[in-house]
Amino acid sequence: MPDISTTYLGLKLQSPVIASSTPLAVDPDNVRRMAEMGVGAVVLPSLFEEQLMIDRLGMGAWVKNRTDLLPGKLKHFPDMSNHNEGVANYLTHIFGLKQLVDVPIIASLNGASLG
Repeated sequence: MPDISTTYLGLKLQSPVIASSTPLAVDPDNVRRMAEMGVGAVVLPSLFEEQLMIDRLGMGAWVKNRTDLLPGKLKHFPDMSNHNEGVANYLTHIFGLKQLVDVPIIASLNGASLG
């Protein structure tokens, strides 16, 4: 088989195929299958700044209980508390995947604030 390895952003990849951010990457069995199929790296779903703020400030329950402030509008905002394993488990999830596969696991952080 020909050598199709490459370097991307300083990472040595066995293949130029990168599994982009997908809910499939939340399940370790799916990540293992992706690696077995030859992906060069796996990008995890984003950890959003809003998740960090809600977690840090404990605002999740407060917002959910304040229907008087946004009557009928909360249904338009998804519950981010457990998106991609949630804030508390994101690093644990990365560590577990790194133990499972030998391809780079790329975390995705999505935010706009400084600091």
